[in-house]
Amino acid sequence: MKKVYKLLFMILLVLSLVSCLAPHIIIYDQVSNNRSLKINLGTVWGRELYSINANADDQLRVYCEVTDGLMILEIKDPNSNVIYKGNGQEVSKFKLRLRDSGKYTILIKSYGANGFVYIDKEEKVK
Repeated sequence: MKKVYKLLFMILLVLSLVSCLAPHIIIYDQVSNNRSLKINLGTVWGRELYSINANADDQLRVYCEVTDGLMILEIKDPNSNVIYKGNGQEVSKFKLRLRDSGKYTILIKSYGANGFVYIDKEEKVK
């Protein structure tokens, strides 16, 4: 009987760990140093909002791969001005030089899209 309880306890422990970690593993991986963002479009339906803190003259390297469906990517500066808006199909790889310091907002609208969006911040060399 003790073995059954131990087995049930282990199963519950594993399930609770998986449920806690799943949103971070499946939806996106945001590096703790706030330098990069990788979003799996297959898990996004509707709107998802992300952010990256950056300084003036930093660069964002953006790479999109949309295999099917519709995706809209919008990047806003700290003043809420749209500095990029696209669907990841006409232009899939580009760099943005940032003019202002602060929090940059990344909005993804995905409707049945598969693929990913990868954004990496390159800090200005002093």
